[in-house]
Amino acid sequence: MQPFTFIHAADLHLDAVLPGAGGKAGAEGSVFAPLLAGAVFIALERLTELCIERQAAFLLLSGDVFHAGSGSLKANFALRDACMRLAEHGIDVFWARGNHDPASNLPQSMDWPDNLHIFGSSGDIFTVNKNGAAIALVQGASHGGSREKNNLAKMLQGQGKELPLLEVADETFKIGVLHCAVRGKSGKHDNYAPCALEDLQGNSYWALGHVHERSVLSSAPLVVYPGSLQGLHINEDGAHGCYVARVDSGGKVEISFAPLAPLRWEKLQIDLGGLNGGEAENAHSLDWLEEEALSRLEREAARIAADPCFAPVQGLVFRMELIGRSALNAVLRHGDNLADFTARLNVALARRPGTDSGLGGMETRLKDIALKTTPDVDVEALLQSGNLVGETLRQAKLFVDALAGIDGDGRASCLEHIPADIAGNLRELYADKRLQQYLREPDAAQLADLAREAASLCLDLFEVE
Repeated sequence: MQPFTFIHAADLHLDAVLPGAGGKAGAEGSVFAPLLAGAVFIALERLTELCIERQAAFLLLSGDVFHAGSGSLKANFALRDACMRLAEHGIDVFWARGNHDPASNLPQSMDWPDNLHIFGSSGDIFTVNKNGAAIALVQGASHGGSREKNNLAKMLQGQGKELPLLEVADETFKIGVLHCAVRGKSGKHDNYAPCALEDLQGNSYWALGHVHERSVLSSAPLVVYPGSLQGLHINEDGAHGCYVARVDSGGKVEISFAPLAPLRWEKLQIDLGGLNGGEAENAHSLDWLEEEALSRLEREAARIAADPCFAPVQGLVFRMELIGRSALNAVLRHGDNLADFTARLNVALARRPGTDSGLGGMETRLKDIALKTTPDVDVEALLQSGNLVGETLRQAKLFVDALAGIDGDGRASCLEHIPADIAGNLRELYADKRLQQYLREPDAAQLADLAREAASLCLDLFEVE
């Protein structure tokens, strides 16, 4: 068979605006604000250029190309222009629509170019030809609606509606394209178009979308999540982009990750307590914390700049997590102090761009500070005391210990491990339809963090010395 290259991307989320830098002032600046608003479109432009540069035979888009429904006018034209540019180089585009851009929301006002092939909700098969011969058979299915519950993988395997058979050579490379949640592999993502890994058979490559972290679930056949093209928020940290697949004359495929996201999210932790290898035994002043925070941000930015996956990044946004026992706990938790401190750090970062400051030559900002410090008191001694503070801490510890080791993929199951009265109150809270658009039921790790924060707050309010 003829060797060829194809590119697999997913979860472009065109129209998504990324959250800005933290603090009351924001400190986003003239460079950062347009980057936050346009990062997803820049990533699409880079994806288009990569397809041309690598002389790809085709591009696979595994769902959620649009952030919502049929997309804005800007998003539609951006996708159309990208497809037209690819058409000039003979590159086909195959699009399986997902839960954010289901088939029911297909815009009727765009005249899509002939090289864009959109899978229907009942499944379709297309052939890709090169030099007069079929090199690939691409089958896929789109979500019919925004909450697709059918197993589309089984449907493509012929266990649902039969797909038309095409006469192609046995050695023709076969690809499946789906936006789906693979059981046990989809993390905290919604269980749309659910399937099991064993349902993904019959093809040499399964191009999946929906999970925003890149991962290879299987090598035979290759089952691949490329992750979101551009990380959308702080929990989509690290390098984001697409996979480039090269198929040789024997049908063997090798994949490599190509970073494309212009903005990168990262997390940084500073231990203020001087315990368990902590970094500052005498961290008791805001002046010290300001210098330490800026120094750590600069060093981390320089480290990331040396990452081979870093090259395309124009902006870097951090979440800083402060942990440990600290005399600064109370002051940072008081009023707007944390927001003021975050804004101050962002102003300082905005004034220190470039390689001379160690920021790797790109704009760097602080999204927020996750404050997980505790008062500078002997917690172990308090746990042994018989007063109200000791009892509060013991209950919080029991709560956290009960949640330890629970799989975060099962949100409802974690409530079964905590006291019944608290679990009942939480179920009632998250079942309130008026709040569902604002509140998402926490997983075990998030519940444990809430318990720790509540214990720390109690220590502050009780003014423990």
